[in-house]
Parts: sequence; structure tokens; C-alpha cells
Amino acid sequence: MGDYNSQIENNDNLNYNVRGQFHYIIHFRKTLNKKEKIITQRYKKIRHQVQKECDKLINYLRSPQKHKERIVGIDAASAEIYNRPEIFGVSYRKLRKMQRLLYHEYGHLTNSSYNPFKFTFHVGEDFMDIADGLRAIDESILFLQLQKGDRISHALALGVDAEEYYRRRNNILVMRKQDLLDNFVWIYIHINNKICCCTKVINRNAIKAINELLKVNIKKYGEEIFNYDLSDEKQIFTYYQSMLLRSDDPGLYTNENILNAGNDPEKHLNHPEVNNARTNPEACQYYKDYIYETDMIKKGYEPEEFKVNGNYIKIIKLLQTQITDQIQNTGISIEANPTSNFKIGYSKDYSDLPCLKTYKRKTSYGTTSGIPTSINTDDQGIFNTSIENEYRLVATALSIKKKNTYKLLEEMRQEGFDQKFR
Repeated sequence: MGDYNSQIENNDNLNYNVRGQFHYIIHFRKTLNKKEKIITQRYKKIRHQVQKECDKLINYLRSPQKHKERIVGIDAASAEIYNRPEIFGVSYRKLRKMQRLLYHEYGHLTNSSYNPFKFTFHVGEDFMDIADGLRAIDESILFLQLQKGDRISHALALGVDAEEYYRRRNNILVMRKQDLLDNFVWIYIHINNKICCCTKVINRNAIKAINELLKVNIKKYGEEIFNYDLSDEKQIFTYYQSMLLRSDDPGLYTNENILNAGNDPEKHLNHPEVNNARTNPEACQYYKDYIYETDMIKKGYEPEEFKVNGNYIKIIKLLQTQITDQIQNTGISIEANPTSNFKIGYSKDYSDLPCLKTYKRKTSYGTTSGIPTSINTDDQGIFNTSIENEYRLVATALSIKKKNTYKLLEEMRQEGFDQKFR
């Protein structure tokens, strides 16, 4: 997934490519069992599956097996709508720790060419609202501790045309109540706490109007799902803090004192914002309710319809820019898969592909803007394509909109080499 080299998958989830390197790629499908009438813990089955695969890989890396240093990347691909980034937090932290251990084992050796494996995550491709895709990207960076040298695959939510996206849906979203509540809280916090200079793009009256719309709906769904009073900014922020705790091991929140994290960094995310949230008992209780309260989980799964207005679309476009800047500043790159992105995504033609809007390019001022982006094939067999065909499609799309098409293609080709894991 996302690697432009030919790959042959074997039964151990290790994909061997023509460079003689391994990418450990795990695919997770929807795990909601309709026969299950009692929900004991949100995402319990898929969390168990992810950690089981993680432990298998760690045992392999710890073993005296030959060629383990040839594993160059870890990648998780899932049915996004049903498997939030929070599910993968504990496993990615375990693997990040293993990465550091292997580096100390091999990397200090004289004349050693060993570099630790890096991480990819498939996110922002499948979503019920652009805000949902953007939130998933934001959460994956935080929860999975993605950093410079790591990659995000697809990330269509960053560059999809917001006005066209909502127009095709008649400006109506149909989503689960839980997702609407989480998205609205995430948007509200970003508008008021994280995005600078909103008024340069959107006037104050529009910001005030969208804030009021968000607060009304946050209060509504807070009451309907959790019976919370989220009517003031303090309570909205507390709920947002509970969202920051979602990559913590749920087992830490079963005791009467709610949290007993100890000193195990694998079980809880060590990040200033998250650590601060963990000191708020009410936020911890909200997270505990989110994970374990069966009735609340069921209420959150109820579908709801939401009417999108012009101010909402303006905010979404602003958030796309903000998250794009965040990724660029972090040094994460994007694996673009033109055929896959077009067939699965929301573009009307190849010239409208999100990757063409977010990729790294030189500006007239000599500075660099956008995100380093490489061209890939995704699943070659499924999409009946090749890396040559993917470049041809991008070349055709660029020639419609851009000058110096071949120069831009060469830049993206070079970025593919720069991004490769070893």
C-alpha cells in the first residue's frame, strides 16, 4: 500500500519488494459484530487484533531471526470510518520503542548502514464529512506520534474541493451522533484556540455565527448521548480534553480512581497537552464513559442529519489549510495514489486530485510551500495500474493546469526517492 515497488504478500503480512526490503503491512476491516448485543468496551475486538499483530512483529524483531533489519516500514490500513486512529496508539508506541532499541543495537556499529524502520498510516481517505477526515489526520499525527520521515497515505481530506463535496451531497450530512459531536467539538477548539488570524479569511460575524451553530449542536448531542451539559466553553474544552485521552490504554480507566497510568509510556501518550488533560478528573470520567458505557455507545451510533451552510464550508476550507501547514511543519510526507484516489475519492477528474493541491512546490519567492508528495500505485492488482501509468495520469492532469509539467513531475519523482524508507 503506497509503495511503488512491486510487492508479493505472504501469509505473515510481510510484503517483499524488488529492493529486497520488507514493509510490514496490516489490513484491518470493520469488526462490528451485529450478533453482539452487549458492548463491553468500544473498539475492544479491533484493539485486541491490532495489539496481537503488533506483539507478533515485536517478537520477531526481538528474535535472533536473520534479515529482521530489512524491515524498513510499518503501515496500518483500515476501514477508516469504523477504526479511528486512537485504536492504533498503544501499538504504535510499542513499535516506536522497538525502533529506538534496534537503533541502539545496530545503529552505533562502526560502518553500519542500519537505519530504524519508519511509519506510515492510511488516513483521510474515507470519511463521512471533510471535518471527519481532517480530524482523523490530526489525531493520527498526535496519537501515533508521527514525525519527520514518516508518511501519511492518501490524506484526500486535505485537498478535496469543499464546495463541490458538499454541493454533491445537497449540503446535507448523514452521520452518527458521536461523530458529529466529536467533529463539532474539534472544529470549535480549532477555531477559537488553534487557528490564527481567522478574520483575515472569514469576517467576525461569520465566525460568531458558526460558533453559535457549533455550540447549539454540541449542547444537543452532549445531552442526547452522554447526558452532559456542554453549554459553556469550559465544559466543551473538558470534553475536548477527554478526546485527547483516547489513545490511552482503556485498562487505565477501569479503577475507581479512574486513572492508574503508572510510568508505562506505552499505555499512555506522553504529550504536554494530553498530560494536562489527564490531570482533569472530569475529562478522565468523560473518556471512561466513552469507552465503557454501553447505553452511551449505542446512542452515539444513532444516525443524524445535519444541514451544512456557507459559513461551515468556509471554516472547513480554513481547517484544510491549517492541517496542511501542520503536516508541512512536522516534516511528514504524503503517499499519493492517483488511480486509487480518483476511484475511491471525491474528485470529478484527475486534474482535481487533492495531491495536486497540497504537494510541495517552489514559490515565486524562492520558498517552499505545501507537503512533500510522492506518486505511488497503491494496490496494483486491484486498480490494474503501474507506476508508469500513475505518472502519465499526473502528467496529463498537470498539463491542464500547470506550466513546466515535466519539471514538476521530476520534483515529485525525486521526492519519492527522498521519502523512501532506507
